[in-house]
Amino acid sequence: MDVGENSWQRSSLLHRLGTRSRTFNQPGFHNLVERGIRWACGDDPSVVPAFTDPDSFATPKMTELRKDVAPFEFVDVGPKIPNYTKGDKWGVQGKPRTTMQLPLSPEESMKHFVTPEGMAVRLYADERHFLAKPIAMSWDERGRLWICETVDYPNELGTNRDRIRICEDTDHDGKADKFTVFAEGLSIPTAIVIVRGGAVVQNGTETIYLKDTDGDDVSDQKTTLITGWAAGGYSRRSQQFSLRPGQLGLGDAGLQQQYAAIRRQVGSVVSHGFLAIQAVAD
Repeated sequence: MDVGENSWQRSSLLHRLGTRSRTFNQPGFHNLVERGIRWACGDDPSVVPAFTDPDSFATPKMTELRKDVAPFEFVDVGPKIPNYTKGDKWGVQGKPRTTMQLPLSPEESMKHFVTPEGMAVRLYADERHFLAKPIAMSWDERGRLWICETVDYPNELGTNRDRIRICEDTDHDGKADKFTVFAEGLSIPTAIVIVRGGAVVQNGTETIYLKDTDGDDVSDQKTTLITGWAAGGYSRRSQQFSLRPGQLGLGDAGLQQQYAAIRRQVGSVVSHGFLAIQAVAD
C-alpha cells in the first residue's frame, strides 16, 4: 500500500502514542488512528464517526459572540505574503497576497473571546509592557508571570537579543504593574519552567538553568544542562517543560531531528516526543 508523502504522519502518530498500552487501549485512540490512516491513504477521514467519551464532563454553556466589536482593518503591504496553494506537493506557492489584517488592541481582542458562562477574560499584561514578542511563559509559586520575549525568532539564532521578563502584580488588582528583566543575551528561548528559585530555559540549541542568588530578581548564575540541540526548525524544538517528582520533562513539537542530539547527551529517549530527565547522584 502506497501512502505517499503522508506516510510519515501516520508512522509518527503510531510511534509517538501507540507503543504505550495505556494509550492504545483507549477507544478514542482507536478512533484517532483510523482517521489518521484514512487521511494518509487519501481516504475521507470524516466517514469515521466522531468519538464521544461517555464519561467526560458535560460541555458548559458558552457565552455568545459579542456584537460590539470593531470591524477588522486591513493594509496593503505589497506582494510579499506567502500564498501556499492546495495540491499534491506541499510548498507550491501561487501569486503572493498583498493584504494583511492590522492587529487589534488587547482590549478589542478580548471582545472576541468566548468562555463558559460565569467566567471572564481579564488583562494581566500585554506586549505594550515588553520590548519584543512573547514566545513562551510560565507562572511561579508567587503568582508572577515569566515571559520569554524574542527579537531573534525565527531566523536570527545567535544574535542574542532575547530576554526573560518577570511580570508581577504588586497591588493585587489582577494586573501586572512591575516588570523586571530577569535575563538578557538569549536567543530564541522557546520554553521555560520555574524550578527551585530559578528557571530552566530552552535557549536555542541549549537547555540552561538560570538563577538569581542575591534576591534582586536578576539572573546571576547560569548552568548548561544539555547542549547539541539541532539548530534548524525552531517550531520543532522543545516548546514546553513540565515538572514531575524528581524529574524535568522536555516536550517538543513531535518531529524527528532532535533525538540524535539527545541520544548523544543522555544515552536514550524515554518516549518519542517527550524526554524525562532525572538527576542522579555521583
